[in-house]
Amino acid sequence: MSVKNTSFPLGSSQPTAIDHPFPPAVNRLSFFTDNRYAPLLLIGAYYLGSSLLLRLVLFVAFGLPADAHLRSLPAVLAVGALYNGIELCSVLVPCSLYLLLMPQRRHRSLAGRVLLGALVWCSVFAILYLAVVQFYFFQEFSSRFNLVAVDYLIYPHEVFINIFQSYPVVGVLIAVAALASIALKMHWRFIRETTLDASPFSRRVRFFLGHTAALALCAAFFSTHSFDFSENRVVNEITIDGLSSFFEAFRTNDLNYANYYRTGDLRYLEKILAAQLANDPSRSAPDPSDLTRVAVGSHKGLGKLNVVVIVEESFGCEQVDTCGQGLDIDHSIAAAKDTLTPHFDALARQGVFFNKAYATGTRTVRGLEAITASFPPIPSESIIKRPGSEHIATWGKTMRENGYHTSFLYGGFSPFDNMKSFYAGNGFAISDRMDIINPQFTNIWGVCDQDLFKHAQQYFDQRAAEKRPFFSIIMTTSNHSPYTFPA
Repeated sequence: MSVKNTSFPLGSSQPTAIDHPFPPAVNRLSFFTDNRYAPLLLIGAYYLGSSLLLRLVLFVAFGLPADAHLRSLPAVLAVGALYNGIELCSVLVPCSLYLLLMPQRRHRSLAGRVLLGALVWCSVFAILYLAVVQFYFFQEFSSRFNLVAVDYLIYPHEVFINIFQSYPVVGVLIAVAALASIALKMHWRFIRETTLDASPFSRRVRFFLGHTAALALCAAFFSTHSFDFSENRVVNEITIDGLSSFFEAFRTNDLNYANYYRTGDLRYLEKILAAQLANDPSRSAPDPSDLTRVAVGSHKGLGKLNVVVIVEESFGCEQVDTCGQGLDIDHSIAAAKDTLTPHFDALARQGVFFNKAYATGTRTVRGLEAITASFPPIPSESIIKRPGSEHIATWGKTMRENGYHTSFLYGGFSPFDNMKSFYAGNGFAISDRMDIINPQFTNIWGVCDQDLFKHAQQYFDQRAAEKRPFFSIIMTTSNHSPYTFPA
């Protein structure tokens, strides 16, 4: 047996990673070892892998409880992988741009390798962290990132501090940073070897142009919901890509109305409404072709009593003993597993309680627009946050026409969610956190409800001293995560 001498004389040129001393079939495998763009494959693998794991977790945690069938899981995973592959074109843009512009000499230097490693670390960190964030977002909103997530960026002070107080953010950051560091250590040799590829600038330009063309094609022919296949909204939400849904919401400023609000055939619904209004004795002119409802009050009236409307933050029916799915008050309280609202139950017995009322939306501004302006929810944004919502028909306008002073009192800072502009633009006097001196307790959303009501009492005393009836809407904050309150 003969052995070929593979030693090299001193001063001879030894083959390097870019000399390719192997047959062409073997050289094709070098793309995965010494190609300048191989880090894109690494980042892409982490994105696809984390997306697959997240999708499985979302399906088990939220899909099955929402009546998703287990037999739909293969389709969810397959279509979801297609969505992720399309979005990957966008995810890889920063790294692709870096590899285009970084000169070869600097790319192969120690500093260049460290910089590339840092880019890979940041990419893996962001991918893993956003996967965790999407889980918590889905837990609260039964949805991937949507317009709510975009709105959060408009008010970062309140929202981000609330998130830090409500979720284990520091622990998640540490865990994700550790995982990203482990990944970097595992792949460091691979990352370092990719810098040996001496790709000329012309080749890098061709690659980036190809990447840009693929990105343009994906943007032109595919959207976040291109491949929706289920009648179950939650299943479709689990299937789509969270980053794609975020940027779609950012670009369109729209929330899919039909997905979040129950709708029906308009002609059928108009007939039902017309029939109900025609039999309403409070209507002055029950014209079947006109849906306008004119309620005529008693000529005796109640006098000009002061009117205070308290809007309790996040006070859903699931938290109120007297709701009881439409049962009367006593039966509802008796059927409640836990007595959560004894004082509210007592008020319900004393007054008029509507136990078959439905919320107009899942956001605070949706409730405020309904209470203030009798406005049903419309697609996309609430009218409170829309331009041109000044001087519209509101409850406050009607009260002012009858000699009332109107005001909006809020325990937080009223510019949040554009509440100050809306109420001031519709004739309400504004009093908020800025006017509450030495509160007993505060958190990121504002003062506790006790401080707010104490301030309201002082504010109303001043109005009463003016010998003028007043109408006021009070918006509370305590019943909101992180649910902190005075000891």
